[in-house]
Amino acid sequence: MTIHPSPAPGEAAALTGAYPGWQIELDPGLGVWTGVRKSGDGQHIRVLAARTAAALGDKLAAAEAGDDPA
Repeated sequence: MTIHPSPAPGEAAALTGAYPGWQIELDPGLGVWTGVRKSGDGQHIRVLAARTAAALGDKLAAAEAGDDPA
């Protein structure tokens, strides 16, 4: 069993502040950060996932820039 470290205080708030159109969450059991954005009409959902807040931030930045993060 892997024990995932608790996030540093403010990591989720920092990402939410930087990317207000995204719903940012951490699943502490899996140790996975996710960012979810729904289209205005609700027909499209984009989900990004990463092991760290920093990695999710990189993916969010790429998504906002129009690049396709891996």
